[in-house]
Amino acid sequence: MAEAVSYDGGVTWSDPYRPAGFTMTNSRMCIRRLPSGKLLQIYNDSRGVWPERYALRTNLTARISDDDGRTWQGGLLLDDRDLVAYPDADFMPDGSICVIYDHDRQGVGEILLARFTEEDILAGKAISPQAALRKVIDRSGGCRK
Repeated sequence: MAEAVSYDGGVTWSDPYRPAGFTMTNSRMCIRRLPSGKLLQIYNDSRGVWPERYALRTNLTARISDDDGRTWQGGLLLDDRDLVAYPDADFMPDGSICVIYDHDRQGVGEILLARFTEEDILAGKAISPQAALRKVIDRSGGCRK
């Protein structure tokens, strides 16, 4: 993840840089605009992970921003296992957030679902009645080469 800034309506841009306090593995992340207008970010949070585990795509985490990504609040850990990646998100009519992601695609080959709310993200734990984390929705036995 990198950021570049334009001060002239997009004619020129700054050199890309990593936003302050942002650490993640080299993997896909997901950013969506929530119905509330806030930003949702789902990413592999590599803060505090030993360097040899840095590339193992661990600690799939949800955060929200109410200032268009300048700062991020909360930190709901969706899955702390290694090899969790490729998140995507959608929103339910009841206000909950659904995230689908995979775990160990070359091994067990799981597709999982996490359902939670903005309040769960801010609390850093599942507190809402509709919250459900690490729900297996498919187990294929892994991708074959």
